[in-house]
Amino acid sequence: MDNKVNLVIAGTGTDNQIKTVNGWKDEFKGQIAFLNEKPSCEDVRRILSAADILLLPPKHENTCTLHLAAMRYGCVVVARNQGCVANDIQRVKNIEKIADNDNGFTFASFDSDEFYDAVMDALDVYESEDWNKGRENAMSKSVPLNDPAND
Repeated sequence: MDNKVNLVIAGTGTDNQIKTVNGWKDEFKGQIAFLNEKPSCEDVRRILSAADILLLPPKHENTCTLHLAAMRYGCVVVARNQGCVANDIQRVKNIEKIADNDNGFTFASFDSDEFYDAVMDALDVYESEDWNKGRENAMSKSVPLNDPAND
């Protein structure tokens, strides 16, 4: 958190997990937002437009649109590669050089080590010159309505 990255953590969990994230929010005031309930559309817009990275670690897919809203606002997504996310996020494969279609970071299993590695990759790119390319790739991602419907 020393590099002043602004994170949004979205999802639900056990009471202990929620307490932990709320503790991080208190410790890093202004750098972490926690979306664990149904925020208003205006709050989501305000939070995502100010954030650098959205963390979506859920065990089960619980939204098909939050990652798209984040991408539209230039907030890079770190998410479990499942459901809609698997269709929309092109994982950064080489953190040294972001490819033209890379637009986020994914991990396969509901595993804290995989999630941590994906977050660390995102933070490595955040500190690089390629960060803006990843953000631009995310913002320019087009998702035609018939793609999700066909899936």
